[in-house]
Order: sequence, then C-alpha cells, then structure tokens
Amino acid sequence: MRKYYICLLYFIFILAPGGIFVSAQEEILPSADEIPRIEKRGREIAEYERAAMSATDMLWDMGAEEEKLEIYIAEKASGRWNVYFGKFFNDQSGFEVNYFFSAPVDDPHAMEKYPVPRITNEIRMRAAAVKTALKSIEPEAKASGYNTDVFREDDGTISVYLIPGNTNPDVVVLGGDFRVIVSHDGTKTLDKIVLHKGILDMPAQNKTGKTGGFHTHILGDNAMETDIAFVLLNPQFAPHLILGREWVSQINKDGKVTVLGRTKEILLN
Repeated sequence: MRKYYICLLYFIFILAPGGIFVSAQEEILPSADEIPRIEKRGREIAEYERAAMSATDMLWDMGAEEEKLEIYIAEKASGRWNVYFGKFFNDQSGFEVNYFFSAPVDDPHAMEKYPVPRITNEIRMRAAAVKTALKSIEPEAKASGYNTDVFREDDGTISVYLIPGNTNPDVVVLGGDFRVIVSHDGTKTLDKIVLHKGILDMPAQNKTGKTGGFHTHILGDNAMETDIAFVLLNPQFAPHLILGREWVSQINKDGKVTVLGRTKEILLN
C-alpha cells in the first residue's frame, strides 16, 4: 500500500475548508449494475471526443468560416462516425449544417470532408438539446467554452455532457463538467447534474517519468463517466485514483473501475 502515501498531503489539503475539487453526487458506492453503466458511458464519451476532435482539426485546417459555426453533433451510424457542424437560423426556426465529416468507427483520425447530406430530424433534436443544455448551465459555467457530447437514452431523453474545452497543449483539463438531461425533442431541461464543481489543469506531460494520477471527490465516492473518458483519452494518468470520503477507486488504462478499499485504511497503510 506504500504507493498511495504520496497522495496523503494533497488529500488532506483538498478536503480542508475551501477545497476546490468536489464531486456533487452524494452517493456511497455504485451498485454492481452501476459500475458497468459508468464504464460503458465513459468509453462512449471518449469515442465521441476522439471523433469530434479529429473532425474539428480538419475543420480548422481547411479554413472554416466561423460565422457558419455554432454547434457540432457527432453520430455513430452504420460503422462510421459522422460529425456535423452548423448553426441555428437567426429566428431559431431550424438548424443548418454547413460542414460534414465522416470516418470509420475504428479509425476516427481518418476523417474526410463530404458534401452535407440531408439532415435528419434526430440531428436537429440533438442540436437543440445542446443549445438547451448550454443555456441551462450559464449561471454556473466556469469555462469559456465546452465540448458537448450527446446521447439518446433508452427512455427517449437526451443526455448532454458538457466538458470544458482546452486549447493549451501543455495541460489537460479535468472537472468543471455537467450532465444535462433534456426532453426527447431537445427543447426542455429535465435535470442538471454537476459532475465536478472544480477544474484542475494538469500537466499534459509527466516529467517525472512515472505514470498515474489521482483526484478527490469530497461529496461522493463514485467515479463519474467523464472520469473514465479522461483516463481513456489521457492514458498517462492511468492508473488513476478517485479519493472519496469513504472509498478509494481506481480507473485502469482500459477504463475499468476497481474499488480498492476504504480511504482511511489505504491512506494510513
């Protein structure tokens, strides 16, 4: 258990009054069914992010017109990632796609630009959901921009994950994220969940030569979906520890969550 000793001083500091990094879900341990759900959605977010980032890189390389951009939507369909970039009409009556990219699911970096296809109503509803979600977090937003990952749930609602964007290649950003649940047509906020209140800027390159990392969850003990995605997108931080008030969990480089034991026992051994 010695390898966890280095975390102790930071953990005490971050739990002190005024600690900045907080998980807002007051739960104890996820059930046997909940952990696989969190892992699955975390992997889906990581896939979505890779596809969207690859398409965005191509978008800027080709000199896209910023006035034609407002929202992007990625969709996995028929073995491909399709990414749509567009904006709402001035009267908000509809969503117009101005750029379209596509790549095989197993190679999202092979994005290519294609003519804009006929837009389905599903894409319009997902775009509306993004706009609704962004509006709902305005009073609490701590980032200047957000990556937006959109998923249609089995019950018909739409989940929008809002993750702070980052343009600094020297750091990676963890936290400051939300999950907003939106009505089936994308027009109404049904629930808003703060996944982490604080934002950590972490060095992108670990100059110590060691791998792994950790952060704390003060109000809850669960790994969040976005924690899984963070580790999958930044494997230099694996294995990654989630230090909660009662429990410590570990996220491996493949996104697998393991509950290691009680926090006080691990930190003191």
